[in-house]
Amino acid sequence: MKIAVIEIMPFGHMTLAESIARIYASDSTNEIIIYTHQKGFDTLNKLQKNYSNIKIITKESNTSILHFLKIIAADKHDKLYVVTLEKYYKEWLSVDFKCPEYIVVHNIYGWFISQQTSAFRGVLSDFIKFNNLLYALKLNFVYPAYRKKIIKKCQKSKGKFVVINTNIADELSNFISRKEIQIIPFSIYDKNLSDKSSSNKKLRICIPGILSQTRRDYFGFINLLHSDPRLKDLVEIDFLGGHQAFEQGDEVFAAAKQIRSEGFEISIYDSPMVPLYEFDEQLTKADIILGNMHVEIDKNNIYGKSKDSGIVFTMIRNAKPGILPLSYTIMPEMVDSTITYNSENELKEIILELATNRDKINSLKTLAFKNALKFTPEAIYSGLQKQ
Repeated sequence: MKIAVIEIMPFGHMTLAESIARIYASDSTNEIIIYTHQKGFDTLNKLQKNYSNIKIITKESNTSILHFLKIIAADKHDKLYVVTLEKYYKEWLSVDFKCPEYIVVHNIYGWFISQQTSAFRGVLSDFIKFNNLLYALKLNFVYPAYRKKIIKKCQKSKGKFVVINTNIADELSNFISRKEIQIIPFSIYDKNLSDKSSSNKKLRICIPGILSQTRRDYFGFINLLHSDPRLKDLVEIDFLGGHQAFEQGDEVFAAAKQIRSEGFEISIYDSPMVPLYEFDEQLTKADIILGNMHVEIDKNNIYGKSKDSGIVFTMIRNAKPGILPLSYTIMPEMVDSTITYNSENELKEIILELATNRDKINSLKTLAFKNALKFTPEAIYSGLQKQ
């Protein structure tokens, strides 16, 4: 098969684009072409060095998105995956790719539930969040109209809607046929990422993802660190993600710098995005992944139900155990390598126990490795053949 993978958003999901490419590349008879921009090429270039059946085609800076999509459509593909699309709905609708279109759905409620009754409240909320009225109007009126048309276009092409785990697929099947849904993990196990955490003197806790107080409770976690003087000597923290001005990212960055000045060992990144190669390198040093997310951001954004976090798949990528909120719906494959908490104090006690009991953390790592092997490219590709 000839598979196209498209990631053209300025800040898209390169990890998922990489996963789709690696899954299909596990069958040497497949040909995979990744269509992306220069940043995407810089992030994913190693794939075409490591896989003879993966090729990357890069959009020139002076080429419009519409023209680039027409270049893609001019080639013949058996399947076409688009990873992130939001900014380019209009251009996508104007191009006939003449093959099944597989649309990655990052939030099923945003795609499949009409929000007209709450659209005006959404405009107000998004205007406050982004301080941009035009963008708020697009989010709540223009984009939903485009998404309805894209759903019909995808169905007409005999493509599918892609989600990243079975929990999301089960929820989506309330709106469309299960036959129209495909499951592809956000990230898959990478056997080339050797674990570098065994020599850690402190418990190294990694919180992956762009700095966002909307998505994760960084301020609560920083308060937790201040709540017990023992933690300064027992843990080191990695806020493994870039920071931007929106969703209080700058404020989280400033707070992290402050606690570092107080003597806490914490890694932060002064750029909008952490390159994938650096992300992987820092991930290998982690003892455990903390997903301190706000599970229910609002009624249309519920982690584990309408959308999912890349945090769980970061656990899979390098076989790391995790700590997640009790209210989060954990993937069945990851339950025994995941600890849950129900309060800030409970999370503190968990961290203290792991920091002082190396046998406990090593036992969790063993379980995490066993679970990660369920997500090899070969295993996922075999499952796709049955979907």
